[in-house]
Amino acid sequence: MSFDLAVLALGADNDDGSARRMYEHCIAAGTHDVGEPDRRIMAFYEQLRSIHPDQGPAVEAPDCPWNSTPLSVGIDHVIMHLGLGSRSTPAIETVLRLAAHHGLAVYDPQRDDVYRVTTQRANVRSSEIPDVPERPLCGGCSMGHELGLPPATC
Repeated sequence: MSFDLAVLALGADNDDGSARRMYEHCIAAGTHDVGEPDRRIMAFYEQLRSIHPDQGPAVEAPDCPWNSTPLSVGIDHVIMHLGLGSRSTPAIETVLRLAAHHGLAVYDPQRDDVYRVTTQRANVRSSEIPDVPERPLCGGCSMGHELGLPPATC
């Protein structure tokens, strides 16, 4: 069993319904919108996968939080399918901290809840956020994967 979380680049003027519509569009379309990736989403994804990789041998480890890999990355979102139980707890905490750090919203489609965590509420210290160098991304599909890596679904 699994559950989903989506990290979304919502604007300050977007309401909770905007999060639901964005998530549903991403799921229903089966493809990602083309355009300039939101730098907050790309930084979030790079930092998240430096802590909880979504590719390579780490995804085979019993403590991998992901039920499906690689993560679904678009120009304005990251959708994660997490396993139930304690193996997901560290990843959820990391997602909330990084989303707060980057000013992103977290959408829980199971409960239809939107979390707009502030860095104060998440108790984020800059020393906890990994410094990951920016990597060139695929320009052909805007999926967010690195150049030279096989795309998940181009």
